[in-house]
Amino acid sequence: ADNFAEMFSAMDDAYMQARAADVRDISDRIIANLTGSVAVQEDSGEKHIICADDLAPSETVSLDKDKVLAFVTAHGSSNSHTAI
Repeated sequence: ADNFAEMFSAMDDAYMQARAADVRDISDRIIANLTGSVAVQEDSGEKHIICADDLAPSETVSLDKDKVLAFVTAHGSSNSHTAI
């Protein structure tokens, strides 16, 4: 997966460069599922502002949209799936 992510990162197109994060996310999720280390999210019943370095599409879609007020990320790009 690292080789594929590096290939995407090296591309000239910013949209395609952002796909490197998607490759890494897919790889991480497959490994987590195979090893049984999938994180369980507890429901506090409260609404939240999510602050993170970056968010993968799979992380974003797993959140309860009725409980998320906003996303704040330090990294990522306007071409990332999470931003879109």
